[in-house]
Amino acid sequence: MKGELMTNRSSLLPRLLKPIGKEANRTAYPRAREHSCARHQVIRLEKEQSFKRVVVQSGVLWLTGTPANGDVLLRAGQAYSFENCWPYVIEALEASEFLLL
Repeated sequence: MKGELMTNRSSLLPRLLKPIGKEANRTAYPRAREHSCARHQVIRLEKEQSFKRVVVQSGVLWLTGTPANGDVLLRAGQAYSFENCWPYVIEALEASEFLLL
């Protein structure tokens, strides 16, 4: 059943990634893309998107790469630099806002 849930979620991935508007953060990170996810929303990041880092502004994110070398939990104020484990999957464990750099 868990695999079935992930399959259903993955069909929604292209629609889940959406920008939010906080211009103050754009000045600190000029190439940053701001995002928000509701609880349990999932996004998939591909290497071609050229993201190097995620910075959590609020909420809690779970992320893992492929092949999975361990899961990572990030809370507000924490960051993670992507390694060469693409694609990455990020799930918001609660409503979250974050920057993709």
